[in-house]
Amino acid sequence: LSNQLEPVYYVRYGSSFSIQCLSKADDTSIIWEKNGATIVDDDRIKVLSEMLFIDTVNWSHNGTYSCTLQTQTQIACRQTSFWVLNIFERTEQVSSTIHPNLLNYIGTSGSVLNSASLWHVTISYRDLSNKFSYDAFCSGLLLDEDTVLTVSNCFHETSSLLQMLKQQNLNYEKSKIVLYVGKYDRYIKSLFERSSNVREMVFNQEYVIIKTQLLYLSAEARPLRLALMDDMRKLTDFQLYATGWGPLGTNSQQSIRLKYVQQQLIDCNITSSSYLCTTAVGSKLGPNLCPGDTGGVLFALSRDKIFAFGLVDRFLKPYCDQRIKQVTSILRLDSIKDWILTNKLP
Repeated sequence: LSNQLEPVYYVRYGSSFSIQCLSKADDTSIIWEKNGATIVDDDRIKVLSEMLFIDTVNWSHNGTYSCTLQTQTQIACRQTSFWVLNIFERTEQVSSTIHPNLLNYIGTSGSVLNSASLWHVTISYRDLSNKFSYDAFCSGLLLDEDTVLTVSNCFHETSSLLQMLKQQNLNYEKSKIVLYVGKYDRYIKSLFERSSNVREMVFNQEYVIIKTQLLYLSAEARPLRLALMDDMRKLTDFQLYATGWGPLGTNSQQSIRLKYVQQQLIDCNITSSSYLCTTAVGSKLGPNLCPGDTGGVLFALSRDKIFAFGLVDRFLKPYCDQRIKQVTSILRLDSIKDWILTNKLP
């Protein structure tokens, strides 16, 4: 049986919520309970076999939930998983109770430690009227449950999205951007993925703030804090990792999966103080970032702290090839905190 449930969820009043209780066995029965009593499928809570779904969350949904998995084979196996729903209306009601877990973000070269992973953001484009979709053309950094930060390069006229729309003779419309926020590792799609359309976009020359309505935060997946100038001065004390969604090698047809790659700073010919350059640690044949990773997060990790250091913006090579050491331009985050605070949702 697989147990991948979080112990605590903070869910916004009036939103929807769902969770899955998955088993690796085919012949498994599932019993759902709330506060020790069996949940009856009704208009307030839907039980759809492996999924529990709440269409509109209200105060009555506060409580402890559980799912019990039991196999029907000759070898009996029974497992119960518990989690708690805390309903809130305003962010400040729960912000002081959510604590970061460093293990959420620790990675090694191309892989992730076995722990609860953090929320990751991918940005897609869907035009249902023209049967056009472009999945994960960009990534982003979750600032809070209403706000995502990414690079303006994702929406430039030379971006892969705009070029693809031009080839299809379609017009770009902001309303057709869809954000997906979920928990991923390199091999498994998130069981907790949520999607949301864009409410508003705020641009500056290098960054974009995307305002949306995401559905919940987890107590174990608080968004990373942004780098400060003091953090930048202590850079030699940190290891650098980056998240991405582009392929690891030359095969661009392989499935999109989250990857963590270790990076190192290198000298580059960019004079702007807003940029740094990185490349992969280790041999040229090791995993590296690729153009499909635009908007991914570069983060710094030490024994006692972790923070979002920058966002992946540009690439020296316009293609992904493990035989060539890719150089990545990183937009620093430490200089835009005031702009972010000014433009975030209240």
